[in-house]
Amino acid sequence: ILLTGEAALNKVLGKAVYTSNYQLGGTQIMYANGVTHKTVDNDLKGVQAILNWLSYVPAKKGAPLPMLLTPSRKLLDPLERTVYDPRRGPNPESTYDPRILLTGAVDAIGKWRGGLFDDSSFEETLSGWGMSTICG
Repeated sequence: ILLTGEAALNKVLGKAVYTSNYQLGGTQIMYANGVTHKTVDNDLKGVQAILNWLSYVPAKKGAPLPMLLTPSRKLLDPLERTVYDPRRGPNPESTYDPRILLTGAVDAIGKWRGGLFDDSSFEETLSGWGMSTICG
């Protein structure tokens, strides 16, 4: 979904310069330049991605943030928890993916270690832009 596309640019320019959004570069250009946060294969997946993103937003202004609960109404992930730091493992000098600090991971002995965000809740965006940054 382009919020500013060929129609808006033509209006600003005062004449029909562009006939389609693909002339502006398409997703292959806009994603790599950080204009597009996420790309998907089709419209249905696009709507699903939007709904998933909206699931993190309160239902109305001032409402509490949505929280994932178990069927017994307990928090799925505890608020107070240790964040797994792979640098404190058996080989602290090895290279690691910093996303592990955010998402958590299975450690060297096969045990799940939680990250800063709730399990499976981190959705990376802008991964085609700024390869040394993590946005989500």
